[in-house]
Amino acid sequence: MFFRIISGSQGPSGGVLAGSNAFFHSYGFFAEDTFQATKKLTFSLGLRWDQPGVYSEAHNNDTVFLPNAPSPLGSFLNPVTGQQQTLMGNVALVNSPQWPSRREDNLHWKLFSPRVGVAYRITDRTVLRAGYGISYPPGTLSQDGPHMSSVNGATTSVTNTFQVSTGSPNSILATVANPLPFALAQPPRNAATPDFFYGKGIIARVPGDSPAYVQQWNVAVEQQLGNDAKFSVAYAGSKGTNLLMAGAFTFASLGIDQLPYDQFSKGLGLLAQVPNPFYGKITTPGLALSQPTVSAGQLLRPFPQYGNVLALDPHVGRSDYRSLQTSFTKRFGGSGILTVAYTWSRLMSNTDSVTSFLDEYGGLGGFVQDNNNLNAEYSVAGFDVPHNLSIGYALDLPFGSGKHFLHDAKGVGNAVVSGWRVNGITTIRTGTPLSFTQIRGGDPLTQFGGGGLVSVFMRPDLVAGCNLSLSGSREFKVDHGWFNTACLSQLGFATPRFGNAPRWDGSVRTDNMDNWDFSVSKDTHIWEKLLLKFTGEFYNTFNHPRFGAPSGTMGDPLFGLVTSQSNQPRAIQFGLRLDF
Repeated sequence: MFFRIISGSQGPSGGVLAGSNAFFHSYGFFAEDTFQATKKLTFSLGLRWDQPGVYSEAHNNDTVFLPNAPSPLGSFLNPVTGQQQTLMGNVALVNSPQWPSRREDNLHWKLFSPRVGVAYRITDRTVLRAGYGISYPPGTLSQDGPHMSSVNGATTSVTNTFQVSTGSPNSILATVANPLPFALAQPPRNAATPDFFYGKGIIARVPGDSPAYVQQWNVAVEQQLGNDAKFSVAYAGSKGTNLLMAGAFTFASLGIDQLPYDQFSKGLGLLAQVPNPFYGKITTPGLALSQPTVSAGQLLRPFPQYGNVLALDPHVGRSDYRSLQTSFTKRFGGSGILTVAYTWSRLMSNTDSVTSFLDEYGGLGGFVQDNNNLNAEYSVAGFDVPHNLSIGYALDLPFGSGKHFLHDAKGVGNAVVSGWRVNGITTIRTGTPLSFTQIRGGDPLTQFGGGGLVSVFMRPDLVAGCNLSLSGSREFKVDHGWFNTACLSQLGFATPRFGNAPRWDGSVRTDNMDNWDFSVSKDTHIWEKLLLKFTGEFYNTFNHPRFGAPSGTMGDPLFGLVTSQSNQPRAIQFGLRLDF
């Protein structure tokens, strides 16, 4: 509970009592075998069965949304269309006649995942490998579960009025001695009635989604070079089906109460006030649907008796990944190793990570704007990285007694020059795509279901024939603009349509990564059981700055400009350890 005191004004304070006893059970069994069919041909076969489970609540304090169920409100005369309309959509308690199951969704019992691997030895130094497999991701990967249901939360609010500047009497309801003059509001839990939900925004699981699954495949050729080196080239791909739709931050959701697209042609007329057919039926104070009039657009939505309806954990996403992967490994006897790997890839999707706030683009990047047309959301993925080069090495330096150089060193001289080892990792890769937004709060698009949890963010238009990319060095673009802002056009308040800019635009990207980490270490044997270890570690050795993403929000004074650095500056640390 938090209180705020503002001189000369009202200081509301509030706190939420919430919680649930959520649980779910998941099971998995697998069997695998490897057998050699011939001297040259080997098979690896596997089969896994999964029951990923679904959330339940120990006391049945949970809800689901049933979009195809008739509403207990029955039908109403719609003043916008002039027709009698049957209301659809109902929030149902679990373990109730409307939804008899205690779970938020159906269980899936036929999730079998085959895996096949083949290795064929073409020659003594050349091997062909191939594999295919299906996997089912976990049933829960985001901020979800019974605690998201509105039946498990209640807000207690108290307002103190202070009139210090006017001299009028203060109205102090909450004090230290009595901070809750109206008691603590309790959540309705499983005693909630249908009236509790009417007029409010709904966040609930919609049962019936197909389970998410990912198919993966690869074909590779490995070639041994000499006795201590090998080279491989591979084609690898994957396809995700029924994937979780990423929402804002960790909240996987999709709006299912968006106005049909043809209705947006009514423009600002959607905001016009008309007689509210739910007046007197929806009585919760402070709700738009409890007032005598309501906006016309609200009555044209699929579920007009509710505010925004968000389906929790919707499995309607898809992805497609293709890559060419090469690698080279060289061993230097027992003294070192060098590995070089390069990948060219392409990742397309209409969804992204459900932990996007941890990624480079933050918690709102790559959002869905048109919930009714997910094909329009298909673009390069937010973490698409076309080129990725990685070099790793570790080498014992050949100095000191018994080594190639200074092999006859002894005593103090040998202690100084021997025992040195160097290690390093170099990563060079392209940046990730950019996304562009404009804030459209209050217009019909955002009022009536466009977007998701944070519905005010929409995408602008791309100007036809305009090149988003700018020439010049990265330093020049930091000073003058990272991309061509003239290629983007805001849609006006009176233009309720979705912008044509893609969810992510691969033609302009964040800064490339060019990172070199290096370490040097030395072991010095002082006595037989006394070892002194020295380490020196250099992160971002050459102090290459990697510039942060530019602002992609139109209307922002910093639109198109880079104002941050996404990596850490060079860091050096030394260590000394004595083992005995």
